Amino acid sequence: MSDRARPIELLLFLLLREEEALLHLVQLAGREQAALISSDYALIESVSLEMADAAKALEGLERERETLMEAIGCGRGSVTDVSELAIQAGIAGFEPVRVRLLHAASELRDAQERNARLLLSAAKMRERWLSLLAGMASSTYGSEGRQELHQSRRFVSKSA
Repeated sequence: MSDRARPIELLLFLLLREEEALLHLVQLAGREQAALISSDYALIESVSLEMADAAKALEGLERERETLMEAIGCGRGSVTDVSELAIQAGIAGFEPVRVRLLHAASELRDAQERNARLLLSAAKMRERWLSLLAGMASSTYGSEGRQELHQSRRFVSKSA
């Protein structure tokens, strides 16, 4: 194997590890979605911490990929550029990995967007409930010792 082929082969193995890391993040995003729907706050926190660790590991793989890309001579190039070099060096498999990486990244983006919408909806619902509850005025006692009801935007009648 030539000196140039070895870093290309290492890059291919690294891309496979990146694919695994992305798929793990997709799986975690699915678990987070289930936790958000069921309002399981402990699970949400646990999965969020796992996701942060997985994202940190993925960042490390990205740095390794950048280093290998520079060693190959494609510092700011793309995996497509390296794919052509791999074909010249007799190394196959870059194109399928590139396609799967793009698919996994798209899946992760979609899952994160769904989770963001769930979080936004939950925040809006909480704000709405707080507004409703804040609009309810409790009765107070007047100077004559009788209850005085204040007008508010109640949705429950105290006189019923």
